[in-house]
This record gives sequence, structure tokens and C-alpha cells, in this order.
Amino acid sequence: MTRKYFFAMILLTICFGVLGGAISGWVLGGENAFARPQTKIITAQQFLLTDDKGNKVGMFGMTDSGPALVIGDKKNFSIVLGIVNDTARLSFFHKRAGEKKPVEVANITVKGNEPLLSLESGEGDRAIVGILADTPFLHLSKKNKLGCLMKVEEDAARLTFRDQAGKNLIHLVVREKSRAAIGLGDKRSGVDIVSVKDIPLLRVRKKGRILWFAPADKQQDSK
Repeated sequence: MTRKYFFAMILLTICFGVLGGAISGWVLGGENAFARPQTKIITAQQFLLTDDKGNKVGMFGMTDSGPALVIGDKKNFSIVLGIVNDTARLSFFHKRAGEKKPVEVANITVKGNEPLLSLESGEGDRAIVGILADTPFLHLSKKNKLGCLMKVEEDAARLTFRDQAGKNLIHLVVREKSRAAIGLGDKRSGVDIVSVKDIPLLRVRKKGRILWFAPADKQQDSK
């Protein structure tokens, strides 16, 4: 091996070493760069979810009413979660055959300490259970014709059956201290069987006035 050839080999080895170090540094540096988190906060007004055809099937972001999460498209969306005026609402929609718009069939609403669950068929059949003004209640209705309302107040439990106009047909009231009443009609006119101080009374009322009751010697207790 000649001296010229020897120095050429040394020079070539040095060049390849420098080039290899540069390449490895770039590759490893790139991997580290990709491995590091790019950002911790993403700011956006809306995030849209689309299918393979580009149709919108979901949205999470700000709307005119507040923040909302929508699963489904605008014509047939099925689930909507949003907050409007400090009220959280989760709604379920269903589009029936022949209808132009989806109908809300169920919703859960929470405002402060007042939760409410509502179920509706879209044809007037409805069931509502919740707590309003610290009063738990259950409301059932059939095609807006007949309905019943059950609620528990501070000192009484009530069960009322109503007609289409909301007028009481039958009511049952149980109060503290073993006082109870069952009646036909509304609060002003009707027939009541009332238990006052363990004594049953039969009352007939019309427009707020008691026309007749028995036994007659218990008039003061019935008022």
C-alpha cells in the first residue's frame, strides 16, 4: 500500500464518519421532535365529524345557544347535549316515517338542584318525573286528554287525576297527623270524604262554599 493510497483511505473514513454522525443526529433529533408533545391546549370554535362521503354526522363546539355536542346530522340527529342559560340538557330525537323534522322523544334537564326527566311519544303520550321547588313529582298523560299528577309537598302527598283542560276529576290528599281526603271535582266544587282528627266527614262544595256535610256536629272541625 502506497503512502498516497493510505492517506486517501484515512480521509475517506473521516468523511464517512462525519456524514454518518450528521445523518444519525438528524434522524434521532426528528424522532425526539415527533415524540415530544407539540401543544397542550387546542383552541377552536367547533370540531366537526364527517363520514367517508363528507356528510356531517357530529359536532362539538359553540352554537348560538351555548356549547353543545351533537351526534347525527341536522336532518336526523339523535342526541344533543348542551348548556343554555345555566341549564344542562340532554335530548334524544327520532325521525318517524312521513315526518319532515325529528321529534324530541326524551330529554334530561338539570337546572340548579332541579333535575327533570321527560319522555314523549310525539303523539301526546307523555311521562315526566322530576323535582321542582324541592317537590318531587310524577306526571303522566295520554294524548293530552287524561292525565294524573302525583307529588310530595312539605306536609302532604297528593294524587290527582285531570281532564284535557287540566281540571281535577279525582284527588287524594294525605297530610301529616293522619289527615286524609279523597274527592271528586276541583278545589272549589265537588264531593269530599275527609278524615279530620280520626273522624270521617262527607262534604259537598260548590264554588268554594260548603253546602252540606255530615256528621253535622263536626262543623267546626271540618273548616
